Amino acid sequence: MKRKSRFWLLFIVSLILHLHTLGFLFADENIEKAKNFINQGKYEEAIQLLQALPDSNEKKLSLAFAYLQTEKYDLAQECLLQLIKINPDSLAARYSLAMLYERKKENSEAINQWEKVLLLAHKKELKHLASKHITQLKKQ
Repeated sequence: MKRKSRFWLLFIVSLILHLHTLGFLFADENIEKAKNFINQGKYEEAIQLLQALPDSNEKKLSLAFAYLQTEKYDLAQECLLQLIKINPDSLAARYSLAMLYERKKENSEAINQWEKVLLLAHKKELKHLASKHITQLKKQ
């Protein structure tokens, strides 16, 4: 009897893990589909698709970008702040948040994020871009 119970327990655990993996594959496929919508300028379609997916960092970042493009700044900010809370060193999230604050004319917040981009960036071009934004914002 114990042997059958163990078999069924292992079977169920294996099945759950398999279904869980399929869920992630499905989510990855749909995130790629959403990114294609974003690249085509179909932001609302991307938002609808992304909202239906399970939470992930990639989902949050893609959703934030789509929200930015549709001027839904508060929703974009919410996604980016959640992402930064999970991963404070997310260069993409810091960069996007800096751009968002610039669009909202929140210059001190934008400068703060650009300074973090400066610290996190490894590429000279990105460091130069962040420095340029900081200089411009300080002039305003």
